[in-house]
Amino acid sequence: MDGYIGFDITHIQIQNLSNTGSDAVVTTENTMLPSAVAFKVRLYEGSNSVGLRMQPQTNFGFSSCVALSPPDFYYKSNQLIQNIRVVTLVDYSTSIVANTDVSDKFLVYPIVPAISDFLYVSIPEFCTLTTDQILMSPSIEFHLMCKETLSLNNAQFRIIVELSNGQELSIDTALLDLVTND
Repeated sequence: MDGYIGFDITHIQIQNLSNTGSDAVVTTENTMLPSAVAFKVRLYEGSNSVGLRMQPQTNFGFSSCVALSPPDFYYKSNQLIQNIRVVTLVDYSTSIVANTDVSDKFLVYPIVPAISDFLYVSIPEFCTLTTDQILMSPSIEFHLMCKETLSLNNAQFRIIVELSNGQELSIDTALLDLVTND
């Protein structure tokens, strides 16, 4: 593993996004506009074991000619993201009931790594683009944005990330109140 430190994706975190302005920002509110349902997802190794696996650096110090610094560390996930599924936990619409896969209703905005020349990509495209990415930190982060305006008063989803080692990480969003700006 020359040049980077491998890390295992073992945890998933989700935060609500306020997607009403020019930039999506994390919010603790469980209220969203029906046309701006969005989440920030972070996949990471849940312990400090990444730091413990770092090899001691012996190639820095002072010599009579040159002062060397330790190299910057880069990271690479030991698992690939095979798929991301979004399942609605409450009725999504009058025709899409609870416990239905609605992954095709969402797009991904890659954050870490920033791998796309486009603003949003489909979930399958995001999974393909994250293969063999070298990262600045031991985590993968992205936004999940609903591409439709929801018609009901509430929304709640389960995000399921399938990894190449067969592991599935899942997390539920909070029950969201969908309100209009009238």
